[in-house]
Amino acid sequence: MTRLIISISILLFFFTKTDAQYFANENKKWVFGYNAGIDFSSGLPVPFYSNI
Repeated sequence: MTRLIISISILLFFFTKTDAQYFANENKKWVFGYNAGIDFSSGLPVPFYSNI
């Protein structure tokens, strides 16, 4: 029973780690205010304007 719990815990840990890496690109663009934002994808913050 203990082996089963440990195995399931390890599998869940790996699945959550892959999801975190998959969604890592979501936080590279911050949009706020009136059609303004900052893009961090180049490593430096670059302002951009959006007409969304």
